[in-house]
Order: sequence, then structure tokens, then C-alpha cells
Amino acid sequence: MGEITVSVVGSKNPNWFDTHQIPKNAAYAIPDEAATRLMTASLDVTDPTAATRVVSDAVDHFGRIDVLVNNAGYGLITAFEEMSPEQIHQQFATNVYGVMNVTRAVLPVMRRQRSGHLFTIASMGGYLGGSRGTAYAASKFAVAGFTESLALELEEFGITATIGPGYFRTDFLDKSSAILEPATLIEDYRASNAAFRAATETANHAQQGDPNALGRLLVEIAAERKPPLHLPVGADAVQLVEQHHNSVLNDIKAWRAKSSNTAFNAG
Repeated sequence: MGEITVSVVGSKNPNWFDTHQIPKNAAYAIPDEAATRLMTASLDVTDPTAATRVVSDAVDHFGRIDVLVNNAGYGLITAFEEMSPEQIHQQFATNVYGVMNVTRAVLPVMRRQRSGHLFTIASMGGYLGGSRGTAYAASKFAVAGFTESLALELEEFGITATIGPGYFRTDFLDKSSAILEPATLIEDYRASNAAFRAATETANHAQQGDPNALGRLLVEIAAERKPPLHLPVGADAVQLVEQHHNSVLNDIKAWRAKSSNTAFNAG
């Protein structure tokens, strides 16, 4: 996702700083005349010192930072009981604290500018849970809540934020980007694990979302004076979010009387 986003953005006018963990030998399909607007650097987002250093280098190179794309992350996608505590800790270290580390490094720059936009790729896992997504969804719910709250804190400085979940045709479900095998095998999960892995293999690289279209949308959003805070991307994402919200509303309606009857002296 990050590589394609950089390629699309690089063909436009803005200078962008992307938190994707970019290998030193990365190659991007951008016009030669846009090369001066692209800065690449390897970054371990779990290292706050490294994040501060890369942000400083970006400011030295461009003079300012207008947009931060928080995209680095991976999926720990197995049954909860089959995960190790160390795996869950690492999931949060990358997906949650990594986002916080880079954001913390960028915010002083944006506050001085009294402008900037934060775009967080929060995943559909940040809106609704799913089987085998306990740790991943928990990390993405945390990122969504962090970004939503941060947006309110930053309004007075002219800094905006967008949370953009969706399914895109990337290597996210490849072994290079996801942990799909359990740390501890539990026999009770064997059959459902096999079914889940088969479904994952079918879905991999067959997602509806076009990462190039997302890159173009990011450029458009960055230019908006009032960008959306919540932006499910893709018809499938919009449908799932609507279905989830309707499910929540149905639970509220079914239990409204009893849940409302919990105040002091109620009833």
C-alpha cells in the first residue's frame, strides 16, 4: 500500500512524508521531474528516536510537512488462544505505538505551521471485529480511537485528521505482511482454522479496492479545507460500516428501555 501511495502522490504536486517502512533499495514508478519531491528513508516505527530523526531529515529536505500518512503495520490473524503474549505485544508495538511514535514526532512541526493533515489507515478491523482478528482489530480500534480523539485536540492548531479503512489489493495477506499460523496449536480450532486459511487464500490479491485510486483520493483529501474525519473507502467498506452501525442500532432499540432504566431512582 505504502509503495503504491508514494508512486501516485509522487506524480502530483505536494511533498509527502510517508511512515511506510521503506527498504533502501525501493523503486517507485514516478516521473523523473517528481523525484525531488520524494524523500525515502528506512524507518522502524517502533523506535521513537528513529521517528524523530526521520522527521527532522524530512523537514531539513522539504522545509515543512503538510501530510502524514500512517500506514506501517501488519496483521496477527489467528485464534486468540493460539497467539502468544509476545505476539500480541509486538502487534501493538507496531500498529499502535508505531503510529503514536511517528505522529508525536510530526506534530510539533505541524503546530508551528498551524496546518497539516494526518491520514491514518485504520483498516476495517478498526470498525468491526472478526474471527481471527482479535489482536489486529484491538490494535486498529485503538488507532481509530486515538486518531478521533487527537483530531479534537488539534482543531485549534488548524490540523485535521482522517481515518480511512477499506479493503485493497495489496500484499497484506501475504506471509510478508501477516502472521497466519498459530504460535500454539489447539486441536479444537483445527477445522475452523483450515476453513479460515482457505477463505484467506481466496481473498488474497482479489480485494476490490485499487490502491492507486486510494492514492489519488489521499491527494484530493489533503487539499480539502474541511476533510472528513471518517472515510470508509470502497463500496464494500461503506456497506460493512453501514451494516455494523445498523446492528448496533438494533441492539440499542431492543434494549433501550432496560438500558435507560439504570439511573439513580430510576424505575
